[in-house]
Amino acid sequence: LHDGYAVSPRELNKALSHYLPIKGKAFNSTLFDDLKTSDFVRRNIDQEIDGAMTFNKPLILKDTLISESSGKFESLESKTVSIGDGTKGSIDFLSTIKWKIDVQDDFKINGVKIDKDEVIHSKGLETISHVDTSEYRLNGKTFISGQGTINVGDSESQIRFQTKNPNDVRISGSTIIVNTNLEEKGNKHFINRKQDTVDGDIEFTKPVKINVQENMVEVSEGIFVAKITSKEEYEKYPGIAVPKIDKETQKVIDYTYVKGPGTLTQYGDTKSYTYRIWAPQALGQEDNHNNYSLWMQVYNPIKGEFDAWGRIYTSQNPPTAAEIGAVSSSGSTFETLKVNQWLQVGPVRMVPDPVTKTVRYIWIDE
Repeated sequence: LHDGYAVSPRELNKALSHYLPIKGKAFNSTLFDDLKTSDFVRRNIDQEIDGAMTFNKPLILKDTLISESSGKFESLESKTVSIGDGTKGSIDFLSTIKWKIDVQDDFKINGVKIDKDEVIHSKGLETISHVDTSEYRLNGKTFISGQGTINVGDSESQIRFQTKNPNDVRISGSTIIVNTNLEEKGNKHFINRKQDTVDGDIEFTKPVKINVQENMVEVSEGIFVAKITSKEEYEKYPGIAVPKIDKETQKVIDYTYVKGPGTLTQYGDTKSYTYRIWAPQALGQEDNHNNYSLWMQVYNPIKGEFDAWGRIYTSQNPPTAAEIGAVSSSGSTFETLKVNQWLQVGPVRMVPDPVTKTVRYIWIDE
């Protein structure tokens, strides 16, 4: 009997069936709004999430973010995705398949921009870039290629380098020599075609041809060879010596001279120390018209001009007796003859006698 109620054991158990004992557990206490434990994201176990999740606050990851599918990053305000905190960082693409980045408009990294037409713009790039590839192509053609040896361009394309100052273009610290700086940079290594001075020795293994035009020989200094072919010019020089031969003795008794083309060779340092050799040539194949003649003249610095041409005598064109003031062994005609001792004609010797003032004839036996 309690507070006026009589409670039997049977009724007591029936009443207690509607209450949870102190250490008891309700039937549906494992559910929350009929949700199982596996329906919740927990912080201390590995789980797979089947539904989409939206975070309205920054998501902070202190470990690696691994995606096994495609991903999309989009800022609702600036349409910009920022990676890193402003300090040095990197993005590593680790995969056995090729990665591809597709953009709807321009793609820009620092000062390098790739527009939608696949044109690369690097204006304003201040960092040092490194691209590891074995080949660059422009318009479908190889521009730079090679491993170990770098090849620029190909045999079918033209390559032009344009720069404000060619001296700024260098290879391994050395300036590239082109036509615009050749005279400036090459004067220490090459001989200027216009005029130059060589300090060292020059050895030629092939014949040297130093030719001047025939109308420039009078004003040219130094060593040269000129081919004189025009009649107007070779008429200024001596001709070939054509010998006149005695029919009985077959000896040269005189020469006539026929002008023709030839070779003018000049030797000397300055004009004051210069001489010339003139070698005329025969105009045809007439008898005794041979290319045996040589002439020489020397510049006279006192008179300021070349002296007259003098013929060089050779065994093929020897001087005549008259040219050297001698009597020809084949006979000569002269106005007077003075003999101080005696004169012999054959075996007869004519000896002057100063006592009788007569001439004695003496027979000389050979």
